[in-house]
Parts: sequence; C-alpha cells; structure tokens
Amino acid sequence: MLLSFPEYFSGEGHMEGQMTIVFRYLNLLLSLPVFFYSAQAFYIPALKGLKHGFLNIDLPIVLAVVVTFTRSVVDVLTGTGAGISTR
Repeated sequence: MLLSFPEYFSGEGHMEGQMTIVFRYLNLLLSLPVFFYSAQAFYIPALKGLKHGFLNIDLPIVLAVVVTFTRSVVDVLTGTGAGISTR
C-alpha cells in the first residue's frame, strides 16, 4: 500500500510522470509472487474439485483473483490505470 501512495497524488501535479510509471510497474512486479505462489492454496483445491466434477468455494475465489490480476496487468501495461483500485 505504501508503494501505491504516489498514485493518490499523481492527478494533482505533485508527482512526476516517470515516477508514477515506476511505482506502477514496481507494484505489478511485487504482486507476481502473491499471484503465483501465495494463491496456490486456492488454485490447487479448485483444480482438484473441477477434476472430480464438483464446484467448491475455491473456484469463485480463483476466478476473482485471476480476473482482478488480469485487469490490473492490462491497466498497467496500457497506461490506463494504476493497477490498483483507487476509486
């Protein structure tokens, strides 16, 4: 959250454009271990449940994580957002 702090001031002219971009990519880089490693506790049971033909609570959680991460990556790469929810 501390790395996202410059995003709150970027619209008011307090932060240089280059630094805002650096912090956006830094946030994206630091979110990769969370997405790939820490969320495995949800990915594995969701896949096992699908293999056995039943839905468990992990599937909607995984879907939300993947959709949110994908949206954040698209926001950062296209420059349309910070990759975080500041609204």
